[in-house]
Parts: sequence; C-alpha cells; structure tokens
Amino acid sequence: MPIIAGNHYDNAEETALPYVHRRYLGKGGYGLVEEVEDRMTGRVFARKVFHPRKRERARMREMFENEVDNTRAVEKHHHMVRLYATYTTKDTLAMIMMPVADGGDLEKFLDDVNQYRNVHASQISGHEASQMLWKRGILYMAFGCLAAGLMFMHDQKIRHKDIKPSNILIHGGKVLYTDFGIARDTTLFQDSATTGPAIKATRKYAAPEVLADASRRSSSDVFSLGCVFVEIFASLNIAFSIPDTQRFSDSMDSIHEQL
Repeated sequence: MPIIAGNHYDNAEETALPYVHRRYLGKGGYGLVEEVEDRMTGRVFARKVFHPRKRERARMREMFENEVDNTRAVEKHHHMVRLYATYTTKDTLAMIMMPVADGGDLEKFLDDVNQYRNVHASQISGHEASQMLWKRGILYMAFGCLAAGLMFMHDQKIRHKDIKPSNILIHGGKVLYTDFGIARDTTLFQDSATTGPAIKATRKYAAPEVLADASRRSSSDVFSLGCVFVEIFASLNIAFSIPDTQRFSDSMDSIHEQL
C-alpha cells in the first residue's frame, strides 16, 4: 500500500502499511515517536503513533486531528517540522513526519554541550573541539531562528502552549519546532486568551499565568521561549548559572540579576 504525501488514510490495514520500524526516538505529547522506513521507497520518516484505549478513542481522535491541523498550518515555515501523511487503523492514529532529526532534540543537544562547560581546550581532541564550535554556532543562531519561528506561528494564530527544549529538534544545523499536540488555533476567536487549568503544559517552562490557571495569551509562549533562551545562554556562557529550581518563574530575580 503506497502512502502519498498530503493524504490521509482512514481505517488502513496495519499489515498493508509500508512502514518498517527502525528505532524509537522518544515520546511526543500523547504519542510515541519512532523512526520508520518506507520499504517501497526507502525513505525514512518519523512516525508519531497514538494508541488510545477504546473509551478514550473519541477524545484522542480530537487531539490527533488538532495536532494534524496545527502542524499543517505552520509547516511551510523553515523552522517547523513537516507532516508527510496521516492514517488511522483499528487500534492506532498515526502521523508520518519529516525530518528524522540528525541532531536529536535541543534538550539532548544542550546536555552534550554542557559536558564541556568546565573542560579546558587542551583536554579535548581536535575533532571534539571542532564539534563543539559547530554546536555552539547552532546555538548562537537558534535565538533568531526560534524567535522568527514563534512569530510566524503567532501570525498564523497558532499558540504552541508547550515550548521547551525537548519540543525543538536539531536537523542539518537548523532548529525546528515540533509537537503541536496541545497547541491552539485562535483563528475563530476574537480573543485569543484562554482560562482554566492548563493541559499537560510543562511546568518548568510555563509562564506564571499558566501555573496560576489564569487568563493566558500568546505572550505565554514568549515566556516559555525566553526560558529556553536562558538555558541556551547558560550553555554558551560559563559565568551564567541557572538556579536549581523546578520552575523558571520562581527564578526570575536571580536570572535578571545575572543578565
């Protein structure tokens, strides 16, 4: 069964699908993400699969369609992942996405860079030094690239609502936003604000109004991206330290003093 770009396949037979599992990439929102190969074309994709229980299927289908719609709305920007195709089977909902990030996610990328924070140049090989320069170059560019991507997202009336390093991929030296599972399309609303309990947002990067279940707007995304910027800056500047806290919103005074 060939899968054509841009198409959706409802109630597909699992055995007819052309995808072969290669490795697990991690978790994304409510789904598992794996690398798969199309055995008919040899192309490699990231597949995000949801396995809803029977009683949850209607709710998960709604969330799946929300993520598909929001990803489609922003995918033309060069700092977003792209959606190749989608399908459902009797037991699963799946998104076929591009690319499989060759640099992993920003969380892992920062961990790799931070390993060398206190290492003198004389203690590492020439290859390691070259790799570190390349990675630091990507981080320097990430500030403008991520800001431009978020601006585009908001221009499309999409709020991501869960910006964090693990939802940013590194591929080909570029940063890419991913995981629009709890994003919100505000096109149909005069007021883009939302209220009530936040849905599965990561508390460490959440804005104070999100943590307080108060009214929140696109500025909450800006706060979360600012927290990501602080982590990137800390990786690039050995003199800057992030307070050991579970939420950035509790550390603003310390961060402002250092900046």
